[in-house]
Amino acid sequence: MKPLFKLNLIQFFDAINENYTKTLIAFFLITLHANQNPGAILTKTSGLFLVPFLLFSNVGGILADKFSKSRVILFTRYAELFLLLAVSFSLFYDRTSILLTLIFLVATVSALFGPTKYSIIAEIHPISQILTANSLIAAYTFFGIILGTGLVSLSLEFLKNHFFLASFVPVFLVCFQIAFSHALPKTAPRSPERRLSVFVFREIGTSLAEMRKVPCLFATFLAYAYFLFLGSFLQLGVIDFTIGVLHLTPMAGGYLFLLSAVGIGIGSYSIPLFAKMKNTLLLIPLMGSAISLFFLCIGFAANIFLFAVLLMMTGIAGGIFLVPAQTFLQQKSPETSRGRNFGTANQFSFFFALLAPLLLWLLSTPSGASIKTVFVIVALMNALAMVYFFIALRKKRVGE
Repeated sequence: MKPLFKLNLIQFFDAINENYTKTLIAFFLITLHANQNPGAILTKTSGLFLVPFLLFSNVGGILADKFSKSRVILFTRYAELFLLLAVSFSLFYDRTSILLTLIFLVATVSALFGPTKYSIIAEIHPISQILTANSLIAAYTFFGIILGTGLVSLSLEFLKNHFFLASFVPVFLVCFQIAFSHALPKTAPRSPERRLSVFVFREIGTSLAEMRKVPCLFATFLAYAYFLFLGSFLQLGVIDFTIGVLHLTPMAGGYLFLLSAVGIGIGSYSIPLFAKMKNTLLLIPLMGSAISLFFLCIGFAANIFLFAVLLMMTGIAGGIFLVPAQTFLQQKSPETSRGRNFGTANQFSFFFALLAPLLLWLLSTPSGASIKTVFVIVALMNALAMVYFFIALRKKRVGE
């Protein structure tokens, strides 16, 4: 079994576990506190899961450079096993406060793991084939997200809403992750002298300054982070559109959003078809422009079938948008700071994700604009962003 396939399986199971655990705890708290607003509970659990990525992604990047990346992966898998067992214990004893703390801690482990899982690819796979490698890991990630989100309902239905028993699904899967982590090639520390610093902003500044020295690297970093803004806006917009235009339930909106995740997986997997392009980075503004077109069409959509097709197409364009940016970050980041650069990129990604609900509120609440109008406005704003990316990226090549 090739190292990349082992890493893909680790990431696939991790994506399942992240989404499964977060959703399972949210469903449990909604069931336990039936007299409370479900939306408030979902907001609280989602917020607790998001904060660690803003706080600790950069720390995860430093760990990836300072220590062996394969060892960091193994350590985080054992940490996740311990936390998932604690989740099972807390579900059995109905410990709400402990469960909320565990959501934060599980997300912290994921934030520390994130930079390593991407920066290690260049160390265990031929650099000439790194575009294809990234297409695979992105596809595995989004298919894992889909499966993890849907598996909760299936597990609870099969186990007759026995949350304690359902909590052992991720425990079982993390054991596979540990086995595959032990089988990864041992990698050497790339920057063992680097110290963990409490001055996170200084580390971020150093990383940004370093990326500015490499042609197109800073613009690619922005594209990588901007992707999560588009995804976050789409997730919120889909639910709003489903309720306000299609007159369906929020749960139906959640299922419809999964179509875009399927599309991202398909788009990511299709990246090798573009490997012979002279400048593969141009896929970023090209696919971003396609997303603008699909957002514009959503602004005029009136039925669920057309809306579903547009969501799938948006996801496919998003997958093709993401992989070249991720690949270029790996190729052009110095090996001594590749992990830190990915940590900074992940931190900015979640900052961009926070901008999406703010923008949605600014465009809809004060003016009373409909969600259709909001999609049209964001389509035009995104088109302007793609002009910048086209100008910044038109001279470089990334790929096999």
